[in-house]
Amino acid sequence: MCSWIIEEMKQCGLTADDPEDRRSFDQQAMIQNFTVLIVYRERTDHHILLREDQTLDQGDTCTDYAVNAADVLARSILERDPDRKIIAAAVTGDAVRHEITPMYFDRTGQYHDLDDLNDLSCLTEENIKDYYQYAIKKQKMIWN
Repeated sequence: MCSWIIEEMKQCGLTADDPEDRRSFDQQAMIQNFTVLIVYRERTDHHILLREDQTLDQGDTCTDYAVNAADVLARSILERDPDRKIIAAAVTGDAVRHEITPMYFDRTGQYHDLDDLNDLSCLTEENIKDYYQYAIKKQKMIWN
């Protein structure tokens, strides 16, 4: 069950909703001037689907996979509003064994891989600007 990630999201101020399907859900929140997407898939073997050439499968039919679904959702948002700054976290697994892969989407809809996370604390109201500067802009880290 995903109760661990729902609780972590609530602690980070990312959601107040309890999804109907606890094995797979997508949540969206505005934190400062960032759109933060959390895409959860319970099965760890559904983290990412790659093509034969090891590039991300970006087809709309691959949304059973967390990273791929985050890509589809972010590109859809950017088609409607290209000025958004989007940070997506693709999450699979449980409280003990999980993987959190963050991605940043620029105005062109291209995603940029970021280093995997242990938790979602860098996406809180207090930390997101520093995370953006450090992980995306590659500037010196200034955690509070």
